[in-house]
Amino acid sequence: MTNQYNLSQKKSELEWKLNRITDIIERDSIKISEIETLENQLKIYNDEMSETMSKRNLIHDLIEDQQSLSEIEDQIYEYTKSVQTLTVSSNELLKKYNDLKDLQLKVYAGLLAETLEEGKPCPVCGSTIHIKKADLLDVKENEERMNHALKAYNKEKDQLDEATIILSQLKSQQFSLQNKIAIFVRQLDIEEDLSKELLTNMLYKIDKQTSQKLKTYKENENELKYLKKLAKSVKDSISLKESYIKEIEEITQQLKDTNQ
Repeated sequence: MTNQYNLSQKKSELEWKLNRITDIIERDSIKISEIETLENQLKIYNDEMSETMSKRNLIHDLIEDQQSLSEIEDQIYEYTKSVQTLTVSSNELLKKYNDLKDLQLKVYAGLLAETLEEGKPCPVCGSTIHIKKADLLDVKENEERMNHALKAYNKEKDQLDEATIILSQLKSQQFSLQNKIAIFVRQLDIEEDLSKELLTNMLYKIDKQTSQKLKTYKENENELKYLKKLAKSVKDSISLKESYIKEIEEITQQLKDTNQ
């Protein structure tokens, strides 16, 4: 009788444990049923965050490109003025050199005139009558002036060529940036006039939305971690429940055998 009493007592305890763990499994199973929904929400958040960050990076790049374009346009303005100034000054120096070159011909004519004698033919025109001879000029002095003018012109021309090349490069960079900015504007679907203030406001709104989304994402991520741990716990509880059922069945059979 004592053994039968003990078996009955143990069976009652197991049935109480079975009922309790069954309630826990049912309660927690309702909770873990939200796992798939949370996973889908997190996937949506990930996609949205990826799109948002991509948009944010575009705006950030656009701000930098706008700044670079502004700087390049300032340089283009300065180099355009420089090219215009150097063009004028190099043309003036070239004219000065050409004038001195023409003068050098007169210098040589003056030297030749010194050798002419009345009645003897001119080695250039063959005339034996020399009505007006060319004035004698300083050959060395004019050559020095001419060489100096040529050096000045070449120096100015080199500066002009260098400035022209840089200006061309700057205009090429300007064109590339303008095209890049136009692509960004289309991607961002901006209809207003482009300005740094507009882009900064867009960044502010994105950062504000991102902050809220990150908070929600973190909350859902923590909840998902908790539910996955809970799911493991439910799995362990089901195994324990099965062991309770098996024990109860065994005790029930023992009680039957005892009563026979």
